[in-house]
Amino acid sequence: QIDDSLTHYIMSDIRIRTSNFIKSKFKINSNEFVLPSDAQLVKHSQEELSDLNNNMNIHSDNIHPTGDFHPSHYRRYSSILYLNEGYYGGETVIGGKTIQPKKGKLVSYKSDVLHKVNNLTGSKLEKYKSDRYTMAMWFTNIPQYYKK
Repeated sequence: QIDDSLTHYIMSDIRIRTSNFIKSKFKINSNEFVLPSDAQLVKHSQEELSDLNNNMNIHSDNIHPTGDFHPSHYRRYSSILYLNEGYYGGETVIGGKTIQPKKGKLVSYKSDVLHKVNNLTGSKLEKYKSDRYTMAMWFTNIPQYYKK
């Protein structure tokens, strides 16, 4: 939950714009819903993403590989907005395609597509640690899971 009203407004605006982008990218009819469901600001530290036991291994956003019930089964589309640069690694691999992170880049894909985040391997400013910041967003076509 975000208390800062300006941050909440900015994130809501980004989610609405991303919803419109998804409708265009995936050629979704104008009468079909693409509603924001969840969003989070995500920090991946070098320590987290360089630890081979603690990285974002291959997964999907709405289906468990075992076929068990997934608590986010309602997600239909996923998006990542990269918020910073200054690190090496941290690429997102979606359906076998490697996406290079770049500040301001938006990547959208269907939530059932397998993806992962590669390890962070270092900082572009050697005397500083640089973490990876993204805004992760998920969208649904089921109105009861819409979140403002």
